[in-house]
Amino acid sequence: MSQQPDQTAILAYRVEQVEHALGRKVESRELGLQLTPIHREMTAIRAEITILKQELADRDEKQRKEKEEEQKKQQEEKEKQYKWILRAIWAAVVAILSFASGVLLLVIQHWIG
Repeated sequence: MSQQPDQTAILAYRVEQVEHALGRKVESRELGLQLTPIHREMTAIRAEITILKQELADRDEKQRKEKEEEQKKQQEEKEKQYKWILRAIWAAVVAILSFASGVLLLVIQHWIG
């Protein structure tokens, strides 16, 4: 409904242009013949707008998927780094405990021996 006044205004303006170009009032039968190309042009414009909207939506969807994929890769990389840090910490703890147990064994041997 909101497009109807706009279309009416456009058509009225076009009728005025045709009448001005002809220098006389245009009858309704002539008017129909003059407006048919305008309707075709408006339909073509609407179709092009629809195509452009779809291309824009497709592009946005592609960008969204690429962004999600990039975020997923970054998350996986962070998880790998986290696992390596935990492994390094665990290795350090094991090394410290091994060293401490070795020192404790030496101390015990020294007391016993």
